[in-house]
Amino acid sequence: GDSTTYGWPLKDEETYPARLGAWLRASGATKPLRVVNGGVLSYTSAQVRLYQRRLLPQLRPDVVIVSVLWNDVWFSLVRHWYPEVLLLAQPAPWRAYLNQHSALYRWLAVAPNANAARRDVPNDQAREHYLATIGDIVDDARNAGARVVLLQPPMAEDLIPGQGIDPILQ
Repeated sequence: GDSTTYGWPLKDEETYPARLGAWLRASGATKPLRVVNGGVLSYTSAQVRLYQRRLLPQLRPDVVIVSVLWNDVWFSLVRHWYPEVLLLAQPAPWRAYLNQHSALYRWLAVAPNANAARRDVPNDQAREHYLATIGDIVDDARNAGARVVLLQPPMAEDLIPGQGIDPILQ
């Protein structure tokens, strides 16, 4: 999963994977079990898919819980969205420097297109990419012999302003 699974900004023992593990152990599980938190801050579904493909042979899980949403939604609202940009390991050094030290650069890099209407949902291409990638994540886990649980992060709709969400500023 993404930062929701990782548990940002919680302590490790407060994350839902840690609490699930504690609950399972307290419920009298008959065989030894291990709950591994595979969440990574800022990961999108495409990055989770690649990470899971590396972990499945090592961990050989019985169950995989998949929870990925926010980062895909946020990045799909960026003006020049395309899925490959989300897989780049590191930006060029000059971009990394400007991103770290210049609010103007950060704004220019992700500024919404002035001619496009504000949208509260991902664009169609991003939505199709997300659904296909989640399907691949599920298929990979099942092919590895694991059962799959899809977990939707909570959404506090009453906190979303009427004009929508700006993924960078909010």
